[in-house]
Amino acid sequence: MEERKDVVIIGAGPAGIQAAIHSVRKKCDVLLLGRIERSALFSAHVENYACVEGVKTGEELLVAGMDQVQRFGASVMEDDVLKVQQDDDGFVVELESGVTILTRTLIFANGTSRKNSRFLEKKNSLEEASHTVWTAMLIFLEILRWLLSVTLVLPLMGHSL
Repeated sequence: MEERKDVVIIGAGPAGIQAAIHSVRKKCDVLLLGRIERSALFSAHVENYACVEGVKTGEELLVAGMDQVQRFGASVMEDDVLKVQQDDDGFVVELESGVTILTRTLIFANGTSRKNSRFLEKKNSLEEASHTVWTAMLIFLEILRWLLSVTLVLPLMGHSL
């Protein structure tokens, strides 16, 4: 089976969710690939996060983000990517389920894994959590910068999202 999407995002952590929200709000047909339980944020406890009262679990934040992604109209698949290759029209993404996705834009937001993270060896969980949040924020800012440049450049080229 073959599908076509404007934007495919690999990674369902904070950066992938944020990229999906901003892309779908720009009227793109978006597919978010990944499982929130694989995010380094999933089992973290988050405190002092902007606009969030009290202590939340990473799972709560990720579930709320995924709800927002789907409410705005993005598609979500909990499927692993087997292969990515570039072609003349963009990218071809082959999934474990046998589905092939054709896309003009591919965003890698696969972040860091708790299972393989060198931060697991550290005893200070606050340092680990802050690293995860900073990584997600930096990726988000990069994606936001990219989205703003696409929004500004495409009309000049005669394209629209």
